[in-house]
Amino acid sequence: MWQIQENPYPALVLGALVLGFLVVGYLASPRRIWWAAIVPVVLAMIGVVLTDVLIETDQEQLTRIVHEAANHVKNNHPEKLWEYLSPRLDESISQKDRNRLDRIFQQVEFTGAKASNLEIDINPLTTPPSAEVYMLVSVKFQARQGESPLDRYVGRLKVTFERLNKRWYIVDGEEVPLMKN
Repeated sequence: MWQIQENPYPALVLGALVLGFLVVGYLASPRRIWWAAIVPVVLAMIGVVLTDVLIETDQEQLTRIVHEAANHVKNNHPEKLWEYLSPRLDESISQKDRNRLDRIFQQVEFTGAKASNLEIDINPLTTPPSAEVYMLVSVKFQARQGESPLDRYVGRLKVTFERLNKRWYIVDGEEVPLMKN
């Protein structure tokens, strides 16, 4: 289903076409009645633009979170990645897992991280609402000590989110095959 806050361009194109016809009609016979039609169309188009600018949809929020997390990896800030994990997971994530992630960041310097080709599937019917995000990731890194060439990881990830208090949090993640059989 098309939602105006997800993609306002069809509404703006339609508004521009209607406005064009109304302006041509006004120019053909300049009467005040044309203004009664032109003004609401212009106000509606302004409303569509404001809706796009002011409302962050679930899909936009998930996209923003994925790109922010990639920037934290690229900037070597592992502590900021924990902010994206669901508060309900705090007890289930062992200190061993946290230490393992910290060791990785101590041994390796990340020089680039990028997520692309996001496929977002939101399920509002679950409690709490959930989403699965499939993405291609590319990470460049090098060892902090010793002579090692720059290396790269490219893979496809599936990350599961849940929405708590109007914010999306990561609850699970796994690597999925690059090629579908």
